Amino acid sequence: MSTASNAPLITANDAEPAAPRDYPKLFVLGILHMGQYFPMAFIGSALPFVFRKEGLPLEMFWVLALIAIPNWFKWLIALVVDRYSIQRIGHRKTWIIPCTIIGACCYGVLSFFPPKLDLLYPIVGILFFKTCIMAAQDIAVDAYAAESI
Repeated sequence: MSTASNAPLITANDAEPAAPRDYPKLFVLGILHMGQYFPMAFIGSALPFVFRKEGLPLEMFWVLALIAIPNWFKWLIALVVDRYSIQRIGHRKTWIIPCTIIGACCYGVLSFFPPKLDLLYPIVGILFFKTCIMAAQDIAVDAYAAESI
């Protein structure tokens, strides 16, 4: 009994290359994804080190984990992002543009807070809000990528 099927085998060499008109879109998607993940990766690795150097006890490191909670609920945020939009701007751009601006503003506000123990909770609050905003942007960017390419 043979288990081979008659369906043609598709390899990586058979895939069509991106059309030249897709390159700007791919570039923008790459920049948006880097803008989402690089700052959060830096914060995830540098913030614990900085606050430990400031004297944060190990028992309090759970506070820094609160920043990631919005990422657990992206599926709920996705319901809102897919439901509401301004058609004049575009379904995905309605979320991408304001979320990018608000995320940048959050980093601007954060620059006024030195990493001191007495400012731990305001810093975590700002980063929590920023993570909520960037989760919505991530959903919109991923949907835009899926629809565009």
